Amino acid sequence: MAEFEAEVAKIPQVLACFLIAGENDYILRVSARDVADFGRIHSEYLSALPHVLRMESSFILREVMNRGMQASLA
Repeated sequence: MAEFEAEVAKIPQVLACFLIAGENDYILRVSARDVADFGRIHSEYLSALPHVLRMESSFILREVMNRGMQASLA
């Protein structure tokens, strides 16, 4: 896990990385201009990350609301 976390921190397009409980181990928030740009980021960076056996991608279609992390702590 430490090696993965160190390498993912070097990718400028990765805005956030969360260790999660459940079937998957991590969720990454990635910034891409469009689907083609995400494809490039995926092939150049994400697929080369150590210890990754499987990836699942989802795309935000529209933001409905976003209070952010700070609002939940108030």
